[in-house]
Amino acid sequence: MTSAVGVLITRDAVLCSWSGVVSATPVLLARHDGVVLHGASAVPVLNPADAVGTLDVFRHIDDERIALAGGDDVRTVDVLSGLVDDAVRHAGVPSGECDLVVVHPPHWGPVRRDVLSVSARPHARDVLLVPSAIVACDAAQSLRPCSCDAQCRVVVVDRAPRRTTVSTVVTSAAGPDVVACVLVDATVPDTEDIAVSTGIGSAIDDACAVTSVCRVIVHGESDVVSLSDIESLTSVPVISLDDGDLAAAVVPCVQPVSNTRTVVDDMSVVTPLPPARSGAWLAERTAAMQPTRRFTDRRVLVGVAVSLAVVACIAVATAVSTRGADDFRTSNVAEMVDAVPTVRAGSATSGPPVTSTEASPPGREFRSAGLTLTVPTGWHVEPGTERVLLKPDVAAGMRIVLVTRELAVGLGVDDVAATVSARMASQDPSSTLDGLTRGPDVSRHPALVYSENASDGSTVDWTVIVSPGEQTSVGCQAAASSEDAMSALCAEVLTSIDLE
Repeated sequence: MTSAVGVLITRDAVLCSWSGVVSATPVLLARHDGVVLHGASAVPVLNPADAVGTLDVFRHIDDERIALAGGDDVRTVDVLSGLVDDAVRHAGVPSGECDLVVVHPPHWGPVRRDVLSVSARPHARDVLLVPSAIVACDAAQSLRPCSCDAQCRVVVVDRAPRRTTVSTVVTSAAGPDVVACVLVDATVPDTEDIAVSTGIGSAIDDACAVTSVCRVIVHGESDVVSLSDIESLTSVPVISLDDGDLAAAVVPCVQPVSNTRTVVDDMSVVTPLPPARSGAWLAERTAAMQPTRRFTDRRVLVGVAVSLAVVACIAVATAVSTRGADDFRTSNVAEMVDAVPTVRAGSATSGPPVTSTEASPPGREFRSAGLTLTVPTGWHVEPGTERVLLKPDVAAGMRIVLVTRELAVGLGVDDVAATVSARMASQDPSSTLDGLTRGPDVSRHPALVYSENASDGSTVDWTVIVSPGEQTSVGCQAAASSEDAMSALCAEVLTSIDLE
């Protein structure tokens, strides 16, 4: 049996673990000439001073591009894919010949998981996605076994810079499952630290009050809520985990090793991993996944585990650009809502763009991330990781842009309307965005409509469909000579949309 290999990406180091040991190498090396070395790649930054900072790729996964020096930019999905590639090379497994277990933040929905899967697939035969809260439960079980005889309910607090998640995990004979997750965003001024702390405390208190909780598991660091603060909120045992504990839970140990916690002071350190239940959840999840695997002739996972759940960060630039290389210039207003929910009410949120990997035949149904629509006859689909384009087979000055974003729990059409209105109010005077109103429902869901007169003379009619947990933006763009034809086709596409 091949030993599993794990990679845990933190703010400062990449922890590679295999055969019961863990080593650490820098996530990045900054030089004074304004170049950041990430793995074998040299990435210029806007300002040499920016090299000491970091960019949380997970937080910006819904941004299309990251601006670099000299006007160049790089796709965010390529940066994320580079992290996965580094992890596979650390494991010593040829790219594309392994199966990856990707551990993602527990609050991510299907759209963000789809983007993560697309980023990992070029480097693997198959990709298995697992919430970090489940890995944390397994790590805690290995360090301090639970005394529960049957069903066990655990609260997992994952603290990271600028965000904290509070998840409820229930373990039964069928395996562990995340039944609830609350995200509290800490991107607020220092004067609002008390509000953030209160939000985290309330989430923990609510999770513990629902029913009997076995324990509270805390992972990561926070400047807002300390471990002692969390311990004061509950009477059940509180277990603190570090990155080495999570690495041990992802990677089976071939043979017993001493219970030495991982300390990463020197980037070349190699220390024993603490013993873990080592792959019990991996075997369970793999068995459950096999009926729906992309290729039926794939072997059981070799266990190359890529854990990106902590905070995947690269110091590339602090400015983010959403420029595209499309034939038309299109508005980002329908897409540019806040990246994650905050403790302040009334902010709409966005997840990553819709993703797809296969084109749809013209005149047939196209499905992506829970949405189904009919492609107009004589048109084709150009899927991508940032957006999906529908274009006529013969150039006619028309196209349809489709982007899906996630919304925080509880946010609806009024929240999205407020965000888009604020964006319009702050737009550059030369921009021509206008006419935000409620439109007819689409697929039984409320919708907003507005228009844009692009700088190239084309017109974009946007329809923003707001469904539970998602907003879907459909932009019908046409040159002046094609507006009538585009209007009819756009109506057909909107009528054909079905949202789960």
